[in-house]
Amino acid sequence: MGRRLGEGSFGWQNVWLAHRAEITLYAANVGGVPAEASALRRRFEPAVSMRTWHRVFPYLPREVLADGSLVLWHPDEHGWQLAQEQVHALTAPVWRRSGAYLTQPGSERTVLRDFHELDDIDLPDWSIAIPDRRFSELVGRMGSAPWRLSEVVARWALEVGPVRAGLALSLVHDQPGAARH
Repeated sequence: MGRRLGEGSFGWQNVWLAHRAEITLYAANVGGVPAEASALRRRFEPAVSMRTWHRVFPYLPREVLADGSLVLWHPDEHGWQLAQEQVHALTAPVWRRSGAYLTQPGSERTVLRDFHELDDIDLPDWSIAIPDRRFSELVGRMGSAPWRLSEVVARWALEVGPVRAGLALSLVHDQPGAARH
């Protein structure tokens, strides 16, 4: 007797979903480095192969800050793999700019932090999400653009730096009744 084939038998849905998955990007201020792939790779030193870097790099968003420094938005280890799969499938990667570098108070170690869970918080005023004056100012400058809260927090963390962002977010985390991030 033969086996009855169902929808999940071929697994093509999983392949298709992997090619359309949103990949979290983290903001890295790499300074005044030329925007070419080789110079950025030397400065940034990603933990990916040269092949992966050169396949995915052309799709990574980059921007120049007012002080002339370059910001490279990059994925984490799993994100590099997903991005390469999407590029090999001849589809442009789907990015989500919701991550940044943070330094936890009392620690010298800087870690990547994705803020996507903040998108589920229902706040009438985003400026109260983080107890920091610069965050309130940033929210005021955003206007009515279609931003996600996670993207605004990631941009704020980039602006204030990993130490100040880590401190402010630890204060939010330690407040009684605060939403767990």
